[in-house]
Amino acid sequence: MNEFFLMERVKELRKQLYNKQLRQAEIDKIVTEIAPFKNILVPNDGAEPLLIVDKNGESLNIEAPRWMCHLLGLKHKAVHLLLYSRNDVMDLVFILQVRSFTKFEYPGHLDISVGGHVVGRESSHRTVLKEMEEELGIPLGLLLNSNFHHINSYMVEDIKPEMNLYNYEQRELYIAEIDSKSISAINFKDNEVVGLYLCTLNSVKDLLDHSTLPLTHALKESLPKCLNFLANEHPNYILV
Repeated sequence: MNEFFLMERVKELRKQLYNKQLRQAEIDKIVTEIAPFKNILVPNDGAEPLLIVDKNGESLNIEAPRWMCHLLGLKHKAVHLLLYSRNDVMDLVFILQVRSFTKFEYPGHLDISVGGHVVGRESSHRTVLKEMEEELGIPLGLLLNSNFHHINSYMVEDIKPEMNLYNYEQRELYIAEIDSKSISAINFKDNEVVGLYLCTLNSVKDLLDHSTLPLTHALKESLPKCLNFLANEHPNYILV
C-alpha cells in the first residue's frame, strides 16, 4: 500500500471508529491490517495495551495498542498526579517534571509531576503508584500520610495531525503533598524525566498565562484544576 492510500485508509478508520460501540475482534482485525505500517505512521509510539473507554470514560472491556489508540483516536485512560510541598521559606511549592528530550510527545517540555497511561486492566490507583516509582523513584511512604487524593476526572483531546497524533484521554487527576525534606530523594529511574522545576505559588499562574517555557497540553489542562481544588481546601494558601 503506498503512502497516500495508507493515509486515506487511516482517515477512513478514524471516522468509522469515532464514538462507535467497538468489539475486540474488530480492533484485532484493524491491528493486523495496520501494524505492518506502524513504523511509517507512528514510529516512536509504544505498543502497551490500553483499555478503551466510551465518551463518558466507562470501560468497553476491550484493549488496543497505545500507538493505535493515538493513531485512530480511540479513547483511553491516563493518570496525572500533582505533587506539592510546603516550607517556611517559599510557602507552597509545586513540583513539575522536565520530560526527556527523546520522548515521542512533547520532548523537553514541563509537565505535571507524574503522568502515565492506564495499561490493560490495571486500576488508576495502581497506575499512579507505578508511575511515581518509575518516573521519580518515589514510594508511597514518602507522601504526607502515605496517601494521595483523587480530585477530578475529565475527557480531553490533544490532536496533532502532523504527528498522526489523535489523543483522546479520560484523565484521572490526583494530588499529593510531599515533605520538603523528601524532595531530595527524587531520582529519575527510567530516563523519561530529566529534571525538576520547582514552581512557587506566586509564579505558578504566570507559568500558565505568560511563560515562554514549553508546557505540555496535559500541564495546561490539569494544573488549573489542581489549583482550584487547593483553593477550596486551603483558602489561606491559594487565591485564584
